[in-house]
Amino acid sequence: MAAPAMWQPQEEGLREICTLLEAHISPNSDQARIWQQLQHYSQFPDFNNYLVFLLARGEGKSIEVRQAAGLLLKNNLRTTFSSMPPPSQQYVKSELLPCIGATNKAIRSTVGTICEDVPEELDVDVPGLSERPINVFMPRMLQALYMSMDHYLQGLFNLAKDPSADVRKLVCSAWVQLIEVRPSILEPHLKNVTELILQANKDSDDEVALEACEFWSAYCDVSMPPEGLREFLPRLIPEDESFPDRDQDLKPRFHASRLHGSETGEDDDDDDAVNVWNLRKCSAAGLDVLSNVFGDDILPTLMPLIEQNLARTDDDSWKEREVAVLSLGAIAEGCINGLYPLLPQIVAFLIPLLDDKFPLIRSITCWTLSRYSKFIVQSLGHPNGREQFDKILMGLLRRILDTNKRVQEAACSAFATLEEEAAEELVPCLEIILKHLMCAYGKYQRRNLRILYDALGTLADAVGAELNQAKYLDIFMPPLITKWQQLSNSDKDLFPLLECFTSIAQVDPTAAGALYDREFVVCSLDLLSGLAEGLGAGVESLVAQSNLRDLLLQCCMDEAADVRQSALALLGDLSRSPQSVKDAVIRDDFEKEDAFHGLCAMVAANPTGAVGSLAYICQACASWNEIKSEGLHNEVCQILNGYKQVQVQPVIGGNGGAAALRIEALKQMTGRVVTTKANKTVGVEVVRLAPHPKYKRRERIKKKYQAHDPDNQFKVGDIVELRRSRPISKTKHFLAVPLPPRDTRRKSQLLPPLQSEVDDDAAEQTSSE
Repeated sequence: MAAPAMWQPQEEGLREICTLLEAHISPNSDQARIWQQLQHYSQFPDFNNYLVFLLARGEGKSIEVRQAAGLLLKNNLRTTFSSMPPPSQQYVKSELLPCIGATNKAIRSTVGTICEDVPEELDVDVPGLSERPINVFMPRMLQALYMSMDHYLQGLFNLAKDPSADVRKLVCSAWVQLIEVRPSILEPHLKNVTELILQANKDSDDEVALEACEFWSAYCDVSMPPEGLREFLPRLIPEDESFPDRDQDLKPRFHASRLHGSETGEDDDDDDAVNVWNLRKCSAAGLDVLSNVFGDDILPTLMPLIEQNLARTDDDSWKEREVAVLSLGAIAEGCINGLYPLLPQIVAFLIPLLDDKFPLIRSITCWTLSRYSKFIVQSLGHPNGREQFDKILMGLLRRILDTNKRVQEAACSAFATLEEEAAEELVPCLEIILKHLMCAYGKYQRRNLRILYDALGTLADAVGAELNQAKYLDIFMPPLITKWQQLSNSDKDLFPLLECFTSIAQVDPTAAGALYDREFVVCSLDLLSGLAEGLGAGVESLVAQSNLRDLLLQCCMDEAADVRQSALALLGDLSRSPQSVKDAVIRDDFEKEDAFHGLCAMVAANPTGAVGSLAYICQACASWNEIKSEGLHNEVCQILNGYKQVQVQPVIGGNGGAAALRIEALKQMTGRVVTTKANKTVGVEVVRLAPHPKYKRRERIKKKYQAHDPDNQFKVGDIVELRRSRPISKTKHFLAVPLPPRDTRRKSQLLPPLQSEVDDDAAEQTSSE
């Protein structure tokens, strides 16, 4: 069977479309008229064929015209591809696919824009297919890649020295992705790949060097044997040491240039330029990872380079000194054992660099010292340890007040790290620390203010109750409160300030004595009592949205008797609301246990007074998943068994009779027998009215109970009375008894007697006597 003939354009039509596209890209043409003509041509079935022919085979046409044809084709395919004739669809596909590898970059880019919607089209359900196309396409594509992996790797090796920097960058990216996804593929070629990456690290194009530098971190993150890199360490470490600047651990983000930083050591305030991932940061990250993998083995190669750079004290060598300081910070974690004997000399050398004339060195020294903060604090017990600690502390405080914003940020971050390690060792210096922080508070802008809030909050966490003294509170609280009053509720700067307040508020208030106005607290509690009494159940929503319960608990334990009195009075007013019982039984924890101990004590002291809330008490008891405290379990059981055993006769004219009848009513129900299949057992359906939990309207609720019928006397349809009894079986806790005739049932079984009935009975008894 002969193959179908390939579509060919007509010369006249092709010439007309080319002329139209040339006018379309011309700035002086009538765009509205041209667009109208293009829309007219779009109605012809083979118009898209002409466009794809121009894009793929229009060698004699300008690149601009071919790109315009491609972009117009993309827009048309979005709306008309599914309605195109199958031969046209096949032609478009067959012509576009080879263009992905076109030699001209503009054509490749245009074809890429046409294909950019393909992933979305592949990841949809297609009628007639059991799977989505992408689930079929991707495994086959990967399988084809694995089958041709040797050819693919050989192609990467051949392109490693391509004259185009973009190609060399993509080659390095491919090596990184391969070692992250399939490291086993590179194992046989690891030596050659490592050689290529080492050469790419020295590439004249910084983007290529940056992509190559990612390889070392990726290698150490996967399960590749570290021995594969060991022989390359003498060549690898000097290169990483040449470009340090870590992204995550390096709090000071100071580099103004995207790839190499400022030439003068000064930095600007361009956050985008500073925060971008660059070659120096990537190299520092690689050095950090290598130090964690190889440990002290890298020190013989690295330390001579560091010592050499630190020895260069002239202004022209400031970059070399900065590299050495940053390298010391990068290896602080991985090489700590080998560095330990040298740490006194290292720290002593770093302290003067806090006052270096170059901001870059000052900021990176702050960070490096923070990496050794644990050693600095541990050295306090050694000779000269306190003196060294004080020098570092004062040096960081000076840098917090630095004129350079990046140094300020680095110093605040480093000081926060030192605070966490030093803790109570900072107490003797609290006043001078707070004065420096508040001085910085007056000069910092928005960005660094957030870091300063963190440093102050960390200080509160570190020294605890020591900070809660009037002389310290007077230093830092007024500026913070003034700032709070200046910020609107929608200002995002409010969040870090409130976090700082949270850390300060968690300091133990008892250490500073009564720092509150007692009369103000009493007045507030009394006002809340009035609101609770006036609003009634309406106060529940207000209590639920506040931390009143926690504050009320503190007030109930206050040293002042009038505060405790007002707090207990408010507690009594709130307890009138059923929600207060519900709120107390939400979580099974120690607070709930304490609440139930108090509840049981109150009920035991006045059981009659608690009868009116018995239903809520039972509901609260039922909320427990498990009462783990044996003592509380016994108390709850004693209370419930006490009410269960209560036998109270109606009391004339008193509330006790009604309470007793309500208790008795809980033990009796009336229902209809619906099944008698089991021996000495009947199924009784009980219907009752209850409010709907959401809509609050009363509705009929049916529930089936198993009841004991010892004589098998009942049949389906009988109305019986269920009386609570001892557990007869796992499911039978009721005894079925015949319902007394209506005329023999006394009203007193359901309601307490009226006073008039009592008077009539007394009169009849007197007359009979």
